[in-house]
Order: sequence, then structure tokens, then C-alpha cells
Amino acid sequence: MSVWASRLKAMGLLENLLNRYTPRTSGTPVFAVIDTETTGFNKRYDHIIELAAVR
Repeated sequence: MSVWASRLKAMGLLENLLNRYTPRTSGTPVFAVIDTETTGFNKRYDHIIELAAVR
């Protein structure tokens, strides 16, 4: 496949993705709550052990 053919194919895929996009209509807002569990607050020594998200 030539460079131009691959670029045209990629542009076609991008156009298909953009055509399927439907913008959000105004309505009730959507929120998410994110919770993290860590072994401490020192970024050098402590680690994130759990992430959770609720919508």
C-alpha cells in the first residue's frame, strides 16, 4: 500500500468517526466520584493501591 493510499484510508476512517459523533444535548449534568486508596502521602515511598469511580 502506498503512502497516499494509507493516508486516504486513514482520512476515511477519521471522517467515519466524525460523522458518527453526536454532540451532547443540554440536560441533567453527569458527575463522577473518584476515590483513591494509598499507602500514604509521600509520592517517593508510597503507592496507590486502589482506584474507584462511581457515576
